[in-house]
Amino acid sequence: MQVNKGDVKGEEIVFDRDASFTKGNALWQFIAHSPRKVLDRDILEKALQNGANYVHEAPPPPPEPEPEPEVEEEDPLVAALEGLIEEGDPENFKKDGTPKSAVINKLAGKAVTTEERETAWQTALNR
Repeated sequence: MQVNKGDVKGEEIVFDRDASFTKGNALWQFIAHSPRKVLDRDILEKALQNGANYVHEAPPPPPEPEPEPEVEEEDPLVAALEGLIEEGDPENFKKDGTPKSAVINKLAGKAVTTEERETAWQTALNR
């Protein structure tokens, strides 16, 4: 089977999806959003019936959607610990340099678990 690569003359059409047709011993392939000239009236009619548009009538391809920017929500506990670091009041820290549990609980307004406290502390230190 012979593959028709397009005509030099004829009506210029475009599909918004890939399509193909056969006529006799020829295969007509259309690649989405790639204009092709078609001189053969039977193929032109078949293409138009199956969703092709004349190039001058064809809507532009849809734009690629912009990726949503990732919004990182700030953990209020991490923000409070960063404030403690900036403040630097030795009364808020134990001898090993970590913040006192009571100070963290007061800042958070609730009892903070050891795991939450340690994770938030490491995050605050590494910023």
